[in-house]
Amino acid sequence: ADIATLGPAFAACAAEVGLRYEGQGGIGDCAGGEGLRLQLGEDYGGKINWVYDQPHWTNAPFLFLNGRPLNCPSPTYCDSIWTPEGDEPLASPGSLADIACSLLDPQPEVCRSRPSPSSE
Repeated sequence: ADIATLGPAFAACAAEVGLRYEGQGGIGDCAGGEGLRLQLGEDYGGKINWVYDQPHWTNAPFLFLNGRPLNCPSPTYCDSIWTPEGDEPLASPGSLADIACSLLDPQPEVCRSRPSPSSE
């Protein structure tokens, strides 16, 4: 599949969780142009290679929180960050949206209106 066929799925996913897809700052920026260039760049590639070099990793997509790989036991639930000392539990495990919202202060309306964090 390519971005032309995945674009509508990405937009639908964004709408489902209340995120803007189109326009400046929308997550659609990651699906092409500069966002895609960053994902294919050496810095992100280095992080992916770091994951492969670890004795423990999950399946793609590889997600990072502040430069450290997230441990996600399911496609919609993450519960810890991998560190050289072992897994570090997240203060607010859940979906990627749950985790992102837990780190924002003050929280935007889209976070405040979300249901309670999901569980595995």
